[in-house]
Amino acid sequence: GNLVLGPHGIRLAVSAEMEDGCPQACGPLFLGLFRIVKEALANVVKHSGASSVEVRVVASRDGLVLAIGDDGRGLPPGCGKGRGLLSMRRRAEELGGKMTLDSGAGLRLQFFVPWPGHAAGRANEARRGTDLRPSESPA
Repeated sequence: GNLVLGPHGIRLAVSAEMEDGCPQACGPLFLGLFRIVKEALANVVKHSGASSVEVRVVASRDGLVLAIGDDGRGLPPGCGKGRGLLSMRRRAEELGGKMTLDSGAGLRLQFFVPWPGHAAGRANEARRGTDLRPSESPA
């Protein structure tokens, strides 16, 4: 992360949590999430004007939640259909998951991806409202 963001003066905070009893993750899942994070950080550098970004990952028994948020200018009204956002949404869907987007003071993306073979947990996780909004001031 620092190689991408450091030269641009953008602070990066990364955190991860794991519940007991989580399944072992597989390569395609991590590769897909890595590509989502890579695209999101590239978008922060190119478009956001942010001074900080936070990446949080929480592994539960149902799947993984990935939250990425920055303190930049957010999306202008009517935007949100760029190639980068569409690519991230498609990657999440290919993994059986979904992406949500919240823009205002900064941009917040949240992805839920169920463990392979555990798609039933997807609806429960979405309803449970695992809100992993990155904090307002990443360290």
